[in-house]
Amino acid sequence: MILFQNLKIKFNTSLFFTAIISLFFSNYSQSQCGFQATCSNTNYLNFGMGSNSDGPTIEYDNFISSFHSTVVRTAQGTYKVWGQKMANDGATDVLAPTEINSTNYPAITGTLLKAHLGGSQLIVQGVLLTTTGLFAWGSEGAILHPDITSSTIFQKVTINGNTQGLPIGVAPSDVKMLFSTHLTLALTTCSGDVWILTQTGENTGTGLAGALSSAAALQWYRVTTSAAGNPFLTNIIALRGSKNTMFALQSNGKIWTWGTETYLGTNTAQASRNRATEMTSPSANPIKMIGATRTEADTKASYYILYSNGSLYSLGYNAQNQLGDWSTTERRSWIQPRYTSAAGLVMNNIHWVSPNEHDARYPAINILTVDSTNYNWGDANGELLGRGGTGTFSPGIPNGITALDKILAVETGGHTSMLVKKCQDYFGYVGHRIAGSMGDGTANVTNESIYSFATAVVFICGATNLDVSVSGTPTLSPGGLYCNNTSLDITADPTGGTFSLSGPATLAGNILSFTGSGNTTVNVVYTLPLPGCPGTVSTSVQFLTENCVLPTVTLSGTTSIAENAAGVATLTATLSVVASTATTITVAYSGTASGVDYAASSVTITIPAGSLTGTVTIDPTDDIIYEGSETVIADITSVTGGNGATESGVQTATVTITDDETIPTVALSGTTSIAENAAGVATLTATLS
Repeated sequence: MILFQNLKIKFNTSLFFTAIISLFFSNYSQSQCGFQATCSNTNYLNFGMGSNSDGPTIEYDNFISSFHSTVVRTAQGTYKVWGQKMANDGATDVLAPTEINSTNYPAITGTLLKAHLGGSQLIVQGVLLTTTGLFAWGSEGAILHPDITSSTIFQKVTINGNTQGLPIGVAPSDVKMLFSTHLTLALTTCSGDVWILTQTGENTGTGLAGALSSAAALQWYRVTTSAAGNPFLTNIIALRGSKNTMFALQSNGKIWTWGTETYLGTNTAQASRNRATEMTSPSANPIKMIGATRTEADTKASYYILYSNGSLYSLGYNAQNQLGDWSTTERRSWIQPRYTSAAGLVMNNIHWVSPNEHDARYPAINILTVDSTNYNWGDANGELLGRGGTGTFSPGIPNGITALDKILAVETGGHTSMLVKKCQDYFGYVGHRIAGSMGDGTANVTNESIYSFATAVVFICGATNLDVSVSGTPTLSPGGLYCNNTSLDITADPTGGTFSLSGPATLAGNILSFTGSGNTTVNVVYTLPLPGCPGTVSTSVQFLTENCVLPTVTLSGTTSIAENAAGVATLTATLSVVASTATTITVAYSGTASGVDYAASSVTITIPAGSLTGTVTIDPTDDIIYEGSETVIADITSVTGGNGATESGVQTATVTITDDETIPTVALSGTTSIAENAAGVATLTATLS
């Protein structure tokens, strides 16, 4: 069964469309855009302009572009990919967004968790993590050492004997973040450990240096620090970087770096560091995001930090204007990018950053301000910034959009920038167009110098206009379908629109009840006039239902207990099958025993998720009064949770409290004789034993 809480299904629509929600999760997952959350603080919706300021839960990777290839996590619970060498054979171009599934990529097993790209120019490789492990396809050696894969074809990989392709002891469900770049794959666990699979010794963070041998490149390395004794780097909440630079954010706000191209922000030159070394932070405020980019021509790195208060800082190499300070001067201490000129306002109102981090060559960055405006700067090779040329640029708004356009998400690739605009179904594209990189179904070759929206419709998780939310704990079948004769709460954001319904169901307020039998389809349509968008905006959410055998609850337990017993009587509620959500059983007590004769531990019994039983106890009160045997009758009055669990008929359990006092006897005594004329009386006394 599926734990399903607070599902937000987001759609960016100016046209009507339908999304089918099909959900297949583990027992411990939380559903977000239809994906399994691998950690308790995973929030795939915390992305782009929909993101909050909470650094530990930021989702960096719903939108990933390398050089001419892109992969996105969609709002409909799928991954889609397009561009150069992205077909199953790892050599053929994919001209339009194509779902990553077992039909298109037959070697896939398990549920998709994370998809990534990395490489350098035309050398690009894809990496996919599912619940069964790691897969790869595309140019061998672009991310993973070529000895890990047997060809360019999509395949499952085994690393150091582990058929899941992960570090020994790390399960797919333990992976909070993957980060891919040229020659390196980095992994951050839910607990904050960092593991590196790389072809470069310094990137391992273990003291190694230089290009690794084949044998050395075929294993994961857990990163250590430069502190005394070289302890492991722990409690990491985000890890980003570029080809020769790893950049990590710790839960305490500290930042760390390692690799052959690193700065510390201490007014010292770029240097090689083969263990994680603490950097100087430019501010004591909480950090929201980190990122890095690099120039292949000069083999130099540049860093970015976005603070939760909106302040953006940059550090490092700057020959291509990538630091945004309107100069080409290397900055060995942190500085702030500026608007309009070297004397312009500093950037203190930034909401999102996207540097070119997955491709190795051209240093560039796109940012979104708090009012959803897109600026970019750096190296515009291939016109990747849309700024009217292929040179280098200081901060500005790209051609084809204006400050009036509200941008929901942006991604900087190796040779292109892409964005999602409010009220626009088709994503925007600028830069080198080749091999299907624009996703428009063609292989046309040109430089798009102005943002084009003649692309494809892709709804990216966390970057959409309408939210239709299912809250609470809907009842789902083992196959992930909704159960007939159950209900759920459905709400929409923004409010003010109207719901309509088709299929065997009723909608009373926000309560949607499935009333059909067998396999049915229920469509809920939400429509509203969205401010800033022409006409009305509609979205349709489709629910697939079937008949379900719901769990049932029975009640049993101790049948009798002595009043003076040392222990307690235990009543046990038992589910017919394990449920993925907790079951709460409310119990009422009656019988011949009164409240002073016993103490019940609770009026509810809780069966935890994944368990079959829960208990309540009856503790008799030992007194000196003979009352005979008395009964406590426990009666189930309600059952909630437990994937729609119900009481099995009428369930009661009776506990008999046996009295430890004996039946009292009466003895009669008194005056044995009295004179007839006595002044007093003879007294007879009845005495209870």
